[in-house]
Amino acid sequence: MTIDNRHITKREHSVEVLNHLLALLDCSLARYLSFARPWVRRRYLLLDAIARRMSYEHEIFARRIARLISDRRGMVQSCVFPMGFTSYNDLSLEFLAPRLLEHQRALVVTAEESAKQLDGDLEARRVVNKIVASLQRYAELLQELLSPNRVAPPPANEASVDEAPRRPASSVERKRFEQFAVETHTAA
Repeated sequence: MTIDNRHITKREHSVEVLNHLLALLDCSLARYLSFARPWVRRRYLLLDAIARRMSYEHEIFARRIARLISDRRGMVQSCVFPMGFTSYNDLSLEFLAPRLLEHQRALVVTAEESAKQLDGDLEARRVVNKIVASLQRYAELLQELLSPNRVAPPPANEASVDEAPRRPASSVERKRFEQFAVETHTAA
């Protein structure tokens, strides 16, 4: 009985490529921020929602890749978040958003390279192409949200309600007020 070594090496190569992509998705910056919970100002709530959804999709795609590896009788390798991510604790999401975009773009490039390496494995390539499309979509969303004309400008005056600008009073209103003031003053 002969064993086809080309088939085994292709399968092993696929498992190796998929394990690398699994580690990057499962330990991505978006996933780390879902655990670190950066603080978010009200005007960046949409950015927060997108970052959380992106984290969720990274997790779902990591599970899909783990299933593919398991179906190929490969061993799913464990991974840990990079130590450099710990410096992002206690920071705001608006500060971290450009780094999140950079990380997302790097994931797109890596996933595209992984898809090219999986030419012989059509099922894995199909899944990785879906991952690439999702990663690109989120990179574009982040890019649009971070564009200068998209982010809400800070309020011009954060004064209290009492200090808010008022419209000038008309002459009739002014006369009524003066009349009321004179009446209350003389009555006292």
